[in-house]
Amino acid sequence: MKKRMACLFVGFALALIVFAPASELRVEAAAKSANTTETRYIRGDGVRLRKEGWTGGTVLELMYDGEQIKYYPYVFGSDPEYNYMQRNQTGTYGYVDHHYTRMTK
Repeated sequence: MKKRMACLFVGFALALIVFAPASELRVEAAAKSANTTETRYIRGDGVRLRKEGWTGGTVLELMYDGEQIKYYPYVFGSDPEYNYMQRNQTGTYGYVDHHYTRMTK
């Protein structure tokens, strides 16, 4: 029993040594990408800015064609079609389906 516990402890310690640096790198990369923003524009009228990143999320505001937004390309909602953004006109943060954004005005 003591030998089995010792083996489990050593295995756990080795796993921490091997996987901990990789997870720190992933967290660092996620933090950097979370701060990456793009200027984009809304495509279409009545585009919904949602509180949660999925089709059933609460609608916060409606946006209109050509509105400029601050778009976070690496921050997704529970539905990966939705990205986090800030509406420049009101300063409200929320999620938008990326199909309703474009790179140029």
